[in-house]
Amino acid sequence: MKNVSIIILLFVLTILAGCGSVDNQLLQNRLEKVTHDLFEFGKPQLRCHAMEIHALIDNVQSRKDILAGLSDPIPAVRMAAAIAAGDSKDTATMARLDEMKVDKNPKVRLAVGYALERMGDSRFEKWFDSALLSDNSEWACTACMLIGKLGNEDHRAGSRDKLWAVLKKFNQSPAVKLQAAEALARLGDKTIMEKLSSYAVSGFADDRMVVIQALKLLGTPQALGQLDALCTDPQIEVQLVAISAYAVYNNSKYLSIVRKAVKHNSVDGQGATERVRALALIALGQIGTAADKKTLYKAMDSEEPIIRAAAAFGAIKYLKRPLH
Repeated sequence: MKNVSIIILLFVLTILAGCGSVDNQLLQNRLEKVTHDLFEFGKPQLRCHAMEIHALIDNVQSRKDILAGLSDPIPAVRMAAAIAAGDSKDTATMARLDEMKVDKNPKVRLAVGYALERMGDSRFEKWFDSALLSDNSEWACTACMLIGKLGNEDHRAGSRDKLWAVLKKFNQSPAVKLQAAEALARLGDKTIMEKLSSYAVSGFADDRMVVIQALKLLGTPQALGQLDALCTDPQIEVQLVAISAYAVYNNSKYLSIVRKAVKHNSVDGQGATERVRALALIALGQIGTAADKKTLYKAMDSEEPIIRAAAAFGAIKYLKRPLH
């Protein structure tokens, strides 16, 4: 009798999902399954996305997948898994992380240092210091990003000065400068605003997209003014990233743009269409209402893996918002 009741309940929930009402638990269940499947069967980029979502889910299965990700054959996935372990402070991964201190990939080692420091092991400052001023721009960018994420703890009191040294380094890579500026914003250094302003009006869309997170993190009136302006950027991808960030401060102003973008069809082909729709689904999770849960739910059933991943990320963001 009990099994019959469960079947009836699942049937009713499925009917409701098709009729415009999606229960939060139904949304949660689907995003958890989609995220696990992305990790289990997806290409490396999708496995990386799964790690980021798993850090937000933080349940038994997500912790298992993060631990498994630490042994992935692809360095980018191992790095994403280590960051996820650090973000969720999953101490069950510490033994495996300790083994990974000798990983062949330097970016993976930095992510391992980040994760272990998040769990109380502060022996890795020299690793980050060496990477910050490296001539390898990927290594330096990774170090900047992770130092920003490590925050303003007492033993990290010198982080701002070190990041400014990165910015002032002779012949420094533009990508590293931008990542250092984002890290300074994350650390609350308001003196970085002038540099952020220059990136916000850059002729390169990638620069404008990267600076969006920094403007959100800084959160000053000037930063929010520029963030608001980027919500109407000529390039729709920049718009959607900005709207996702601005939703923290105003979660309804640009909802109509996002809902329209979920159905976007690009003249530049399927790849561009998927990219815009994916960004729109992530934004929808940040800005949408209960009426938008059905869109996120249905998108997690898409034939396109990147759409499923974006919808799952949007769904967990929606569920993590206050009052949800």
